[in-house]
Amino acid sequence: ARKWFSKAAEQGYAKSQYWLGLMYEIGQDYQKAREWYTKSAEQGDAEAQCELGFMYETGDGVQQDYKKAREWYTKSAEQGNAWAQCMLGLMYAIGNGVQQDYQKAMEWFSKAAEQGNAEAQCELGLMYETGIGVQQDYQKAREWFTKSAEQGNAQAQKRLRNLDANYQKEKGANGNPGKQSQADSSANDKAMQRELMDAIKLLQDARE
Repeated sequence: ARKWFSKAAEQGYAKSQYWLGLMYEIGQDYQKAREWYTKSAEQGDAEAQCELGFMYETGDGVQQDYKKAREWYTKSAEQGNAWAQCMLGLMYAIGNGVQQDYQKAMEWFSKAAEQGNAEAQCELGLMYETGIGVQQDYQKAREWFTKSAEQGNAQAQKRLRNLDANYQKEKGANGNPGKQSQADSSANDKAMQRELMDAIKLLQDARE
């Protein structure tokens, strides 16, 4: 298969260049993978742009460069690539290579989640559960966790199991289930942010 992809790639076919890059990446020849991803990405292939962004984010085969990662993720995400949208959301949520911005993270996670990306669906659930970047809403958290869990996402399945306990805790404390009181929001914000970041890190590690 590599022989035929190589011929097509050398003739300038962007999708063949992407597939050839993927083959080299699977074979752990990251330098060649980067070369072919770059050729494909520069022709506008969204999948190659996403993979190139991931290489720059992780430092596989290239010097780690969050700025370049963001640039390639953005090019891919703007073409509708759900994985790039999810990874861009992660960058904004964590603050890697960009100023931390939960609103932008929410926007990109939403775009990816609406396309059925299980990781992004779980991220949305986390944001609604913790109330970071959005008004806390356990019902919406459950909806997104369920969508993700039904696709086999282990983190979403775990969060679903814990959601009822958190819901009952909030209900007992506030008398207003699913929404934070102003006092509790101030007291719990840092703990919730740590919880969100820990969960996001787990999802990021799973992608790697």
